[in-house]
Amino acid sequence: MIFKKLFLFSIFILFSYANETIIFTQNEQDYLKEKKEITICFSPKGLPLFGYKKRKNIGILPEMMALVEKNIPIPFRYVPVKTWKECIELSKRKRVDIAALIISTQNQHLHLRPSHKLAEGHIGIATKINEPFFHDLHNLDTQKVAFIKGQITIQRYVKRKFPNLNVVLVDSVKEGLQLVAQGKVYGYADETYSLAYNILNLYPNELKVMSRVDETPISGSLGVDKDQVELLNIINKAIDKVDEKDVREVIHSWISVRVENGFDYLFLVKIVSALLLVLLVGLYLIRLKQIKQQNIYLVERLKLAFDGSRDGLWDWNLIDNTLYFSPRWKEMLGYKDDELENTFDTWKSRVHPDDLKDALDNIELCIEDKDKVFENKHRLRHKDGHWVWIYDRGKVQRDKDGKAIRMIGTHTDLTTEINLSNELSELNETLKSRVKEEVEKNSKQEHMIMQKNRLAEMGEMISSIAHQWRRPLSTLHINIEMLEEDYKEGKIDKQFLNDYIEKNSSIIQYMSKTINDFQNFYKIDKEKERFDIMEKIESLTDLKLNQLEKNGIELTKEGESFTVLGYPSEFQQVILNLLSNAKDALLQREIKNPTIKVVVSSDRDKGYVRVSDNAGGIDEKMINKIFEPYFTTKEHNGGTGLGLYISKLIIEKNMHGELSFSNSEEGSEVLIMLHKERDE
Repeated sequence: MIFKKLFLFSIFILFSYANETIIFTQNEQDYLKEKKEITICFSPKGLPLFGYKKRKNIGILPEMMALVEKNIPIPFRYVPVKTWKECIELSKRKRVDIAALIISTQNQHLHLRPSHKLAEGHIGIATKINEPFFHDLHNLDTQKVAFIKGQITIQRYVKRKFPNLNVVLVDSVKEGLQLVAQGKVYGYADETYSLAYNILNLYPNELKVMSRVDETPISGSLGVDKDQVELLNIINKAIDKVDEKDVREVIHSWISVRVENGFDYLFLVKIVSALLLVLLVGLYLIRLKQIKQQNIYLVERLKLAFDGSRDGLWDWNLIDNTLYFSPRWKEMLGYKDDELENTFDTWKSRVHPDDLKDALDNIELCIEDKDKVFENKHRLRHKDGHWVWIYDRGKVQRDKDGKAIRMIGTHTDLTTEINLSNELSELNETLKSRVKEEVEKNSKQEHMIMQKNRLAEMGEMISSIAHQWRRPLSTLHINIEMLEEDYKEGKIDKQFLNDYIEKNSSIIQYMSKTINDFQNFYKIDKEKERFDIMEKIESLTDLKLNQLEKNGIELTKEGESFTVLGYPSEFQQVILNLLSNAKDALLQREIKNPTIKVVVSSDRDKGYVRVSDNAGGIDEKMINKIFEPYFTTKEHNGGTGLGLYISKLIIEKNMHGELSFSNSEEGSEVLIMLHKERDE
């Protein structure tokens, strides 16, 4: 009976063991009996991937390989190398069986075959901390970027996307990051595990992982000698047996926890007495328990608050560029929690194209300005295709040096409120239509007044054009008369004809420009358009200049121009009115050395045009009346009293600016203020 129980127990043990071990083929078993050991070399680029401590291999790769080795009945032997290039050379000469790691999707080492995926990662770019988070990566093509010597696959992976990149080769991660910190290269490219670990250890306040080269992860595999087919099959079976959770725990333990900060705890122990240490530890544990209880309470309260408000939560780590979206955040867009990835592209790709730039600008401004709170309204695309209006609010968390390390905020669905606002707008349409009718009546009356003023100016402008054409017409007449004499004297050849055509064409173009300027001035502006202030003043004063010079009046123009959105011909009408008023005042008072000045200037948001003369100004009692219709100081000289009234109407009503009058030391000054149209 005892033997029977032992036999059944043995069968159970063997069955359990068979279920937990890998089943190898006969060829694979023969290979393992003959092989005895498997030789491996690692890229010695340093922690977190691989390093030495107390003559032992440490890092992500050794710990991952330990997980694989548990599933194979023969041991691994690690062959030390000084560079990755040396490791590849050993694998080519078959001095090692495996080289680790290689990128499986773009394997550049033809003598090696990639195993099944051992781990996933991304290729990132480390830059200075003051580089914008939303820097356009297309500009990377013109920059210097460092790579480790021998890492051909990473270099080609980045070059495939940025073919004109200026490559700088370095011997180590430390050297690459040092060049970035010194400003000798724009960035350093490597897998993000090494970038995050080394930046936190070496340059926490100087460098950051700016961006991933591609959001698609790359797969890291073991490079197995292509002639050892059985070994590749054995390694693949061993990797498949490894639990992905164990792999993630290995990676997270090195990236999240094992960050060396150089603090000498042993020195602290030697200084602090044992009694004080015990006391401090006790106080620490008590305080820790209190904080833990407070945190549990705060988390529960925060959860209740968010559940009640129905707002979505987002949390962005600015150090490693990782992002978290709450289930409610995704629910607003019609998705379940597992249907959307927690990446920056998840948000960016769903923002309405018209809202994206403003949202990104607001985020970057908030990161750069420590006193700024992030607020933005934008639309996000719902799963079923419609747009959801979102009120996005957030705050940046900074370290003790003021560096932005985290940004957290909420999303509020404003779709219902905006729809109600639209309905209210529709209810107001009736009132608007009535107001519009009254406005149209007033507009027709104002239009008639403006046309009357424009016709009054037309005669003077035609006279100016006629005077301006006399000289070029006279020149053309002389040139034509001289043509017969030149022919008789035998001067006409190909060069003569070319010069003759060019000379007379320039005269005709000058006359044509005069007509074009006149037409532009008198054309009716149907829609607002962007125009350059000084350009319109120049074209108008060219028409007016001969008339002013004829009367001995000096016209000066100075200043830097600016751009506005409005009606260019109406603006020119205002300038023409002001020039005509100044000219009439100078001639009426017979001023010696008469002068008209036009000065253009601007500040950040506004532009100014000053038109002044030295005619002595007007009576202070009349200043309040000069903008009234039909008020004139030139009754005996044919004044209509409409010029300044129409000018003020155009500037303030049609172009939403301001027009004001004042007396200066020498005469009158009219100031026009307009809102600048910024260049996009």
